[in-house]
Amino acid sequence: MSNLAQVKENIDTFVNYREFTKDEEKTAHNIAQIIQSQGAISCTACKYCLEVCPRGINIPAIFGLYNMYKGSSAKNASFMFVYNYNALEESTRADKCIKCGLCNKNCPQGLDIPKLLAEVEKTVKEVEKKMS
Repeated sequence: MSNLAQVKENIDTFVNYREFTKDEEKTAHNIAQIIQSQGAISCTACKYCLEVCPRGINIPAIFGLYNMYKGSSAKNASFMFVYNYNALEESTRADKCIKCGLCNKNCPQGLDIPKLLAEVEKTVKEVEKKMS
């Protein structure tokens, strides 16, 4: 959390809070391991990065598309990844990142967002090339 609004939002999460059971905790841990083993980006789509991005890069959407691609075994996964990525407004795509790093300061996950955006952009180009 990097500002008072984020603190309040997180506090609201714990209204009617109930701890995971041991089984739920084990299931959540197993799911996290599966997702991480597929090369997914551990973005929670909190959108705190969007609050400070001077270019308006749609970081959560980009990471979400990348994660769906990495986790999919569908035959059309490559097509859908590239199609949906290119459907994003051009000015909000990964290649428009100026690597200022302001997003990193707001990311509660501690992600190196500019580096990850560059990885997504590289992947998009590689997938597009394979499809040509």
